[in-house]
Amino acid sequence: MRIGNRKITRNSYKRKIILFGIILFISIALISTGFTVWVMSTGAKNETDGGIEIGTVADANITIDDLKIFKEVIKTTVDKNTNVETHTKELVEVRPESFVFGFEPLSTDKTGRVRFKEGGESEALVLVINAFVTPKDYIGKVTIKLEVPQGIIDAANRGYITLPECATIEGGELCVELKEGDKELLAETEINERGESVQTGRLILDYRIEFGWGKVFGNMNPGIYFDTHPDGLATSDDLVKEHLEKMRALIYGYEYDPDATDEELLAHPAPSYKLTITANIN
Repeated sequence: MRIGNRKITRNSYKRKIILFGIILFISIALISTGFTVWVMSTGAKNETDGGIEIGTVADANITIDDLKIFKEVIKTTVDKNTNVETHTKELVEVRPESFVFGFEPLSTDKTGRVRFKEGGESEALVLVINAFVTPKDYIGKVTIKLEVPQGIIDAANRGYITLPECATIEGGELCVELKEGDKELLAETEINERGESVQTGRLILDYRIEFGWGKVFGNMNPGIYFDTHPDGLATSDDLVKEHLEKMRALIYGYEYDPDATDEELLAHPAPSYKLTITANIN
């Protein structure tokens, strides 16, 4: 194939397809039965042992009930008269085994050299935990800890992503401690028969775990950064590809190889996480 007087080789054409038609982001699937990595250059999928383990620990006489998991998604509506799209973020309850952290293009990003592919995975950086902790008068603190593998820490240290406040290296002691009155741990109330607001004796745990994009991408989704930000626009195609592939290598914990095939990339196991919610008595 030729463009003007410049010959496009098979390998360079493949790189253009990766960069311009679709994108080489990753999905971290928080599922108990396996892991799906979406390498959009081929649409291939691979099942491995990655996933998340969710556990609750409570002192005697304290219970953590009705634990639910929510995913933040972008809802798109189209005005029939003007054909203008409106995008809003909403929380949707999902089964823990089907929750996915997606380091992916935004579902609304459908133009530019780095974009979302219809039917593929999209950005999903937020996990919301909702539960009730009882009885509130006994509770001294509730601790949230998300243990992440070293590769996630490395990706954050290199400026590709940012970590949730509650994230820590496996075996570490870092965590977030909540006490009654914090915005994430409030007393539940109800209206009695006299129209008065009274406490039910339960605390509402409503905690948001959120990854973010790092300084390498201007703290924005790479699909937006490389197509709209002046520094991103000035980044060469080869360097865009290198950043995305190095990010994946760090998160998966393997050595970056620019010549690796899709099959070789898919062979690497997914990172695993452990989320622990602990309630302690006064």
